[in-house]
Amino acid sequence: MTRIPQPRRRYRFPQMAVRCPWCRAAVGELCTNPRGTKVRRADTHDARRLAWAMTTRCAECHAAPGQPCTTNHERRPA
Repeated sequence: MTRIPQPRRRYRFPQMAVRCPWCRAAVGELCTNPRGTKVRRADTHDARRLAWAMTTRCAECHAAPGQPCTTNHERRPA
């Protein structure tokens, strides 16, 4: 019997595509508190967000992962 591939479920937060270096939550799982007993439902750890950012391209300048961004991200006057 062949298995029909299912579409990949979208993550609640895009940074859930990487493992959290702080609480060690696996890919696709929400971050937890230091003891691993309570799930953080509103956000993820900053360390996870940074780890994810280092694996994606910049949306503005398309810099490769791990390369410095070439876009000036300073606040522009309105």
